[in-house]
Amino acid sequence: MDAETLDAALRRHADLLARYLQSAPQTNDPQRSAILLGGFLQITRQFGPLPLDICEIGASAGLNQSWFRYAYDFGDWHWGEAAQAPLALRADWSGPRPPDGAPLVRHSAACDLAPIDPDNPEDRQRLLSYIWADQPERLDRVRRALDFAARSGIRVTRSAAGDFVAQALQRRQPGGVFVLCHSIVWQYIDPTEQQRITGLMRAAGEAATPDAPLAWLRFESGAAKDGGELALTLWPGGDTHQLAVADYHGRWVRWYAPSA
Repeated sequence: MDAETLDAALRRHADLLARYLQSAPQTNDPQRSAILLGGFLQITRQFGPLPLDICEIGASAGLNQSWFRYAYDFGDWHWGEAAQAPLALRADWSGPRPPDGAPLVRHSAACDLAPIDPDNPEDRQRLLSYIWADQPERLDRVRRALDFAARSGIRVTRSAAGDFVAQALQRRQPGGVFVLCHSIVWQYIDPTEQQRITGLMRAAGEAATPDAPLAWLRFESGAAKDGGELALTLWPGGDTHQLAVADYHGRWVRWYAPSA
């Protein structure tokens, strides 16, 4: 495309582009579930048969809310039934396997400052517009995840992350693991809000018991030069475990944590 054609397109769509620029881009890729899965398996190994109560912040369209319904192919090992899953994800895995397990999700909810409604054509188009046109597999993956989210009635609450976490912690029920999770969102949260969320989790962690434990699972930028870092903090105890380094869009995972 030459400069003259590009300038004409920008002028023609100036109002639409101005609206797009009023909020930050969103990259809600369900492929990141291939990274988070290992963390959820680690939580299940730690707390045995307790079900998971998941609180996800910065969830966009909530496409990773269905991580436990997807199927995964990591080459040397698989998880889930591809024939029955709404989405089959493939990622290159190196390092030891995570622990075997079948996590049970008792409750799952998510928030975002500007949630995407998977049933709304304009919202869907906005999310898809942030994917490069030369990534057809990713486009297809996100479309299919959006379709499943719409069919499943998945909706993300419009809320600030700190308010959402505070309310979710107040509703905690014994007999389950409260899991705060997020992926590639922490850098977009104001430092004051980050401190608030950290304080809320630490305070709740101090009161955690074996029948009402807490977990904080996050995949975010860190010291790794070639990807993001998957970390997990568990209460009682408050110990943090560095589980893996992974490609920001889940194309590969380098697992460090032992399986037992």
